[in-house]
Amino acid sequence: MAGKENKSPFKFKSLEELKPHYDRLQLAGKNPRDLMHKLDKIFKTACEKMANEEIEDAYILIMKYLNVFSFIQKSDDFKEDSKYYKAMLGKQPKDALKIAENLHKNLSEYYSMVKNIEASEHKKEKGNFKNSNLNIEMPDMRVQKESKSTVTSAKLFTMLRDGITKVLLMDTRPQLDFESSRIKDNMMNIPDEIITTGANMLEKQLPEASKNLWKLRGTYDQIWDVNTKYKNEILILDGGYEDWLNSYPWNTTNPKPQRPVYEETISEDVLDQVVYPDLDDVNANVDQEFLKPFFDKTKKPFKRSLIESDQDEFPSDQSTRPSFDRAKKAAAIKTYEERKSELANLLNQKVKETSEALVIEKTMLDNEKELQETIKEYKNADEVKKKILEEKEEKLLMKVEELKEESILKDEKIKELQKIIEIYEKKDIEEMARKVEDEERRIREAEINEKIRLQEEEKLRIAKEREEIEKIKMLERKKLEEKYKEKLEIARSKKKKVSDNNFTNPSNLTLANDIYNKVPVINRSNKPRLDEKIRQFNGVKGNVVRNTCYLNSIVQCISNNPALVKYFCDNLYRNDLHKGNKTKGEVAEELAALVKTLWSGQFRSIACRDFKNTVGMFKPEYATYEQQDSHEFLTFLMDWLHNDLNKSTFGSMDSEKLDNDMEKAWWDFKKKNISLISTLFYGLQKSTVSCTKCDEASVTYEPFSNLSLIIPDSEYSSTEQCLGLYLKSERISGWRCPKCKEFRDAEKKTDICILPPILIIHLKRFHYIEVLSRKRTSFVDFPLTDLNMSQYVGCIKQRHINYDLYAISNHYGTMEGGHYTAYCKSPLYKRWYKFDDHEVFEISSNDVKSNAAYILFYTSINYRISDPPS
Repeated sequence: MAGKENKSPFKFKSLEELKPHYDRLQLAGKNPRDLMHKLDKIFKTACEKMANEEIEDAYILIMKYLNVFSFIQKSDDFKEDSKYYKAMLGKQPKDALKIAENLHKNLSEYYSMVKNIEASEHKKEKGNFKNSNLNIEMPDMRVQKESKSTVTSAKLFTMLRDGITKVLLMDTRPQLDFESSRIKDNMMNIPDEIITTGANMLEKQLPEASKNLWKLRGTYDQIWDVNTKYKNEILILDGGYEDWLNSYPWNTTNPKPQRPVYEETISEDVLDQVVYPDLDDVNANVDQEFLKPFFDKTKKPFKRSLIESDQDEFPSDQSTRPSFDRAKKAAAIKTYEERKSELANLLNQKVKETSEALVIEKTMLDNEKELQETIKEYKNADEVKKKILEEKEEKLLMKVEELKEESILKDEKIKELQKIIEIYEKKDIEEMARKVEDEERRIREAEINEKIRLQEEEKLRIAKEREEIEKIKMLERKKLEEKYKEKLEIARSKKKKVSDNNFTNPSNLTLANDIYNKVPVINRSNKPRLDEKIRQFNGVKGNVVRNTCYLNSIVQCISNNPALVKYFCDNLYRNDLHKGNKTKGEVAEELAALVKTLWSGQFRSIACRDFKNTVGMFKPEYATYEQQDSHEFLTFLMDWLHNDLNKSTFGSMDSEKLDNDMEKAWWDFKKKNISLISTLFYGLQKSTVSCTKCDEASVTYEPFSNLSLIIPDSEYSSTEQCLGLYLKSERISGWRCPKCKEFRDAEKKTDICILPPILIIHLKRFHYIEVLSRKRTSFVDFPLTDLNMSQYVGCIKQRHINYDLYAISNHYGTMEGGHYTAYCKSPLYKRWYKFDDHEVFEISSNDVKSNAAYILFYTSINYRISDPPS
């Protein structure tokens, strides 16, 4: 009688088929706050789908969640009130991203496996292959089936997040393991050793932190207790805490715990429970049964808690206690030398078994390769040869299965040997621990003494520096007094000479009065202002502000630009300072103080705390000690500096007399934006969108402060290729044609119209594949001198065409964690230097190019600033 066909829970065949179900959301014009309130419902529904094994539906919902969240993030309301959104959403977006990555990976594996199975079945039907023994294991979709008395990590996570079920978690691991890492939610620790004392004595022996939760245990939906009537059956976490840690590390107090070292000695009770092998028996035959601890497996230990213990402990209940062979107890009480000999034999045996396991794996791999070759050969074979190949395939399949079984047995044997080795090593570790403890105590005392000595030296060094600074100030004061005395003597001598003359002539009298009343000319622009802020730069080694390498890299690139250095060091910026904007001129003031201090030669290294605190007031992300993107920081810094130094009055302007739209757009921008920043860094580009149906074109002109170039998908490329991609036409969809009055496909083209004196090129190394972040580490070649931009500009005759490189911001590592440095060419010494936070090294020009280059700073050959600061 034919059975019913099992329907697959999967309705699609690839991730591409899933994409239309979450990628076409109509969000334009929606209120971000209304959308935010719907996010929680989407997230909970996705978790429920995961628990019910509806993986594709869960993935679609999670991707909808991330698309809606991305839309909210880009909204103006989010930018103005980001704290409100973050407080309301909490860590839910990060959880959603983790779930999306996990589902994306598992679905990719599943669809790939289904494709291979369909290909194999097609070959079987076509060639009548007898390959029924070829078992293909499906990928684990992270949704496990739970028994009646267990619960999976995914189901437990849903219960904790649904806001309805009240769950009390009891962890029976030892207290040190519990304190090292645990689940964040309602969690109490009931160490395994106090459970055996009975429920009546349990509360008295609980850790203090767990007693309050114990008293409230009757109010929860899921609870373990022998005396209290609970609402539902007790559930035990399937896979224990280790499975939870692997599935939801962000929902633990410590995702990377170190297992505590327990100072234990082998007592008589433990010796009674464990059977140690005899040395002679081990040497005689490793495969004998006594290598394993002799347990009565018909009486397995019962599970006791929602979170399984990480250690193999035995319950005290006599009815479930395993039986042991006590006749070989004497093997455990051996001298250190005997244990050492036994341990050496066991290690040799483990090496032998491991080598044999590797041979089996290699043989199995060779057989699988031969099987693949046989399948390929079968396609072009005649009928006679096909029968031979079918027989050969059957033999190979059987051989592969036998090798798999043999490999599993070898792995089990190696694990058993490892358990015995760990028992022997434990005793040796305890004996060595005492010696190590004494040595560590001696080292700690030496370190404390060394710290005290270094602190005293540091105090003396600081006092000496202050004394030298005072001496310098005294010398400068004396020189100034001598200069004033000299000018005073000159003025007095002139006065005396005039008084000796005959003043009967009126013109002589006027001249005398002019000389008499004339005072020495003093340049008061260098005089310290009363409202100037006192800053603490003391950037000695070890005092550098942590996680500010992104900021340090950009500041070094700016401070090696001669035009900006002269502008800030000569206090020219004060004539342009505009305090009527949002930043009130504070960013420009702090950057000027920082640049002047860098060029003063007063410090070997400085800590830019005041500058960091100032930018942190206007962008909260920069007030933290988390790593940030240097290009994003540069973009914000350019805007802040331009607003602080903008001299425009936004008055009326006349651009009617200009010849074309491009010149009018550039004239309008320059009239509204008059600052050194806009003069040095800003250019103009044109964006043209053309309808593919009626050829209607829409042209807009936009200023730019840097060019963000896409890197080609290859191991090696150049800036020429990147610029070519930047200016290449691209096809877009959903553009509303003003002539057709409908949404059409269109061609979008970007052209560079005007180039700035300082050209910044940003290489877009970070990109997203759906929701997953990636970094391109391929090498991009770029010229150090004579970058010719003439072929990329086609609008008008340019003043700035040829450029020389003067600085680079480099990024090492990944998007999640990395480090920024800067390579800068000194305008004073004309040599290249590497700036790595507080460390500076001279480097060869041959070492400037690398696959870490992230932002390139070029200066026009026709734009030169004389007299760089010394």
